[in-house]
Amino acid sequence: MIHVELKVADCIAEVWLNGIPIRRLDSRQVQFVSVLAHTFLVDGPNILELVVIPGATPSLARNGPAKPGNIAGQASVRLVRHKVGEFTAPDAGEVMLEERWRSAAQPATTLYPLVLRVARDFGRMFGPWAWQSAAMLDLARDRDAIVSLVSGIHKAFSEGRGLPIAEISSTYLREEARAVPGVTFEEMRRDMLRDIAGNAGRVNWVAPLEPEQFDFRLCANGRLVECIDKQWQPLIHTLPQANGEIYPFPMFLGKVGGGFQILR
Repeated sequence: MIHVELKVADCIAEVWLNGIPIRRLDSRQVQFVSVLAHTFLVDGPNILELVVIPGATPSLARNGPAKPGNIAGQASVRLVRHKVGEFTAPDAGEVMLEERWRSAAQPATTLYPLVLRVARDFGRMFGPWAWQSAAMLDLARDRDAIVSLVSGIHKAFSEGRGLPIAEISSTYLREEARAVPGVTFEEMRRDMLRDIAGNAGRVNWVAPLEPEQFDFRLCANGRLVECIDKQWQPLIHTLPQANGEIYPFPMFLGKVGGGFQILR
């Protein structure tokens, strides 16, 4: 099993794999994360990126405004192969690709956000993926269609209607099943339908959409759009539940066959 892992200390950093943001960590909250990477890996060259001190919102994460850093932190990203069932930890697994940053090793003139990248060709992996050949997106042109789809998914999710969400997620579910050992498309689809249907009849449990907070950002070389807000939350997420937790429904949309689908 191949994971992408991010570790931070005294800073904020984000990891990207092949042009797709995987996870952002603020060391004041979480210091380490490990995410299954199979469906983000491509056949041939793979690019792993570490974005140090990202911009204030997702759409500004990589490009500013540039400013000098006044921090004493460090961060690292790794692409790691783990044995099935092996516990993921910062020092476990076989390292396939790695990038590190230490503020003390940077010139005083270094500007942030700082994007560090490392690449390697692993040959054939799990692809190709639908997002690699999806249509190029233009937020000025496509924003209305994206907002309309997000609104429809939000309504279905809030009402516990899983079928329309499963339908526009079918490509994603098939690709996940292809890349993850021991699961099938039918099982993943059934689990999605069951989980969403389990909330039917509930009221005031999903956060309302706030269009003024939308902060769509293009990724995967302009072939995917991340549905995220200015607070780094997926646009669709629950209100705090009884245990205080907020459960997100992250989405990357892409245009395949003339229409938008959930592709990640």
